[in-house]
Amino acid sequence: MAEPDHPAQPDGDDATEASSALNRHRLQAMAAQARRLSFALPASAVVTSAIVWPVAAPWQLALWVAVIPLVRVLRARALLRLARHAGADVMPQTLTFSVLGGLVHSAPAWLWMAQLSVERKALLTMMLVSYATTAVSTNAHYLPGYIVYSTLLLAPLIVGWALHAWSVLAAPLAPAFPFVETMLPALLAALLYVQYGFARQAERTFVESFWIRYEKDRLLADLRHERQALAAERDRAEAANRA
Repeated sequence: MAEPDHPAQPDGDDATEASSALNRHRLQAMAAQARRLSFALPASAVVTSAIVWPVAAPWQLALWVAVIPLVRVLRARALLRLARHAGADVMPQTLTFSVLGGLVHSAPAWLWMAQLSVERKALLTMMLVSYATTAVSTNAHYLPGYIVYSTLLLAPLIVGWALHAWSVLAAPLAPAFPFVETMLPALLAALLYVQYGFARQAERTFVESFWIRYEKDRLLADLRHERQALAAERDRAEAANRA
């Protein structure tokens, strides 16, 4: 099935102004999504801390849980600040927070996953995969940002499960072939690819809806100007007739 055509986009002198308006709308939407996570992110961080509690120092967990909302607040404020002066090339500046968010949220996998039991590794994987899934709606306004964040989030899981499978296979008295652990890295990589497709479609829908509204607003503005010009012309004609 053929995909629908993109709405017509401005060109010429209007292109830069229109791109700036699109980026401003993107930044405002991303900041709004960040504010909506004010409870969900700290709550999920507490659950994740309970998963890695047996192998992590309490001060490490306390620091990590405190950093989670701090990064969210800084990101939301930075996005709003960028939105106030959004230009056509402003969006790459948001990648810094995509990198920071990906590193912070994936820290339990990098720091403690190797020391966890298989059951706790599975629980940690579930939590981080839920982050990556949620990011389709929270970060897909700008696809490169989603790609950076999700890759940093899922890469340590892929590496962690690959190392786990290797350690089981290399054990002198290895049990049955670790089929599940061996397949998990490939499944996580496949998940990243599938989620990329969803995020790309989400960004496409977001951008298309913006251009539709932008074109509608432009047409309404043109109609208002034409009505004002006609009214002014009518007033001049009536004044000439009275004279």
